[in-house]
Amino acid sequence: MTTTTLCARITAPLPYRAAGGQEQLIPTGPCLVEHLGGQSMDVIWGAHGQNSAVLSLAQIVAARDDGQLVLLD
Repeated sequence: MTTTTLCARITAPLPYRAAGGQEQLIPTGPCLVEHLGGQSMDVIWGAHGQNSAVLSLAQIVAARDDGQLVLLD
């Protein structure tokens, strides 16, 4: 399996569902977006990459189209 990692920036807080179904926000700032295959992508953020959330490919595309996520690569 090939992993694709892209540098990106969150320009407006991006919602995701945390464990237990609670909605959380990915804060603005730099992040990495990793595609491991299939329809899920991992968004990694924080000064040391200590936070991550799995989003669907559809959520990533919608965030990109809305300007909330800017892919830098």
